[in-house]
Amino acid sequence: MKEYLRILETGSKKLGTVLTDHQVSQFDTYLKQLRIFSEKFNLTAITQRSEIVKKHFLDSLSVLTTKCVLPGKSLLDIGAGAGLPGLALKIVLPGLKLTLLEANKKKSNFLDHITKELKLEDAEVINMRAEEFAKTAGRVKFDFLLKQPLHKIP
Repeated sequence: MKEYLRILETGSKKLGTVLTDHQVSQFDTYLKQLRIFSEKFNLTAITQRSEIVKKHFLDSLSVLTTKCVLPGKSLLDIGAGAGLPGLALKIVLPGLKLTLLEANKKKSNFLDHITKELKLEDAEVINMRAEEFAKTAGRVKFDFLLKQPLHKIP
């Protein structure tokens, strides 16, 4: 197994989450696509595999320690950027209803691409500024709202 995937499995266990082989594979695909698209669109300055795992994936999964974000609940990731924390949480909680809100069209295109690549169901990408979304969303309600940055794992 690749070292960065060992870091992912070990770190997620420390956070109380045991990943399936399928989830590890999804994270691996996400990481590879993130690196490819970051070269073109500057999605993240972090490009080293182990650092992506630690500073993006595990940081995102740290939300699970609150025991608040659960399958069947809805999550709005505001300013989703490269999809963190939303996509990482969706991989671990496939039953989570995820909306990724991103104003930047290039980042939204990446989010559309990666949600399809990972075959994530019940994951919606909206290319719109948060202020406009708030005006047009009407009575749409979400159980949770998240916005980066989260606290960082040492």
